[in-house]
Amino acid sequence: MPKIETSALLERLAKGQPMPGILLLGQESYLRDLCRRAIIEAVVPETARNGAWRAATLRRKEPSAILALAATPSLLAPRQVVFVRGVEAWEKLGEKGSRCADRGSHGVFRATFGVRVCLVLRSCNRSISG
Repeated sequence: MPKIETSALLERLAKGQPMPGILLLGQESYLRDLCRRAIIEAVVPETARNGAWRAATLRRKEPSAILALAATPSLLAPRQVVFVRGVEAWEKLGEKGSRCADRGSHGVFRATFGVRVCLVLRSCNRSISG
């Protein structure tokens, strides 16, 4: 996933370019909220915005539960957004040899969900490896 600045992300979203996954890094809550709103507006039709996005915390759920959440289609919209906080825990799982941290999983995710889901991973830690 190429690293881009907030303004470039907002520009891409405004153009309607679909993205299956986004990693938001940084501690600036204002920018996270700005990006969150822009992602929802770009991905989910206005009439379905109340029910076509979900949030989860990775520290409280297993990665497989997060992927199951993403796999559950929205009844209200053709596309949905799943926001995941605490992805630092995912990195720690990778240190233990967990298969969920496998770099090939992006291709599996894209093949499984296509453009129905935009998975947004959020971390306050700027040192997430990529």
